[in-house]
Amino acid sequence: MKKSGQLNHQPAHLIDIMPTFIELSGGKYPTEYGDRNIKPMEGISLIPVFRGKKIKREAPIFWEHEGNRAVRDGDWK
Repeated sequence: MKKSGQLNHQPAHLIDIMPTFIELSGGKYPTEYGDRNIKPMEGISLIPVFRGKKIKREAPIFWEHEGNRAVRDGDWK
């Protein structure tokens, strides 16, 4: 399905960029580095959106910017 030049109104956030790039590259997010555990990756891949599908989040998006805070869960803000 061609999605070029179309807007998509599904909510996404900066934390979704890394999962998207990792999936695009075929990479794997590490769980440890040396003897240290790495914090689990946050966010979800946006590849389904590029393919015209809906994304499913298991949890709401939370963020804070310059003292302002918000929560987004589907259409609810």
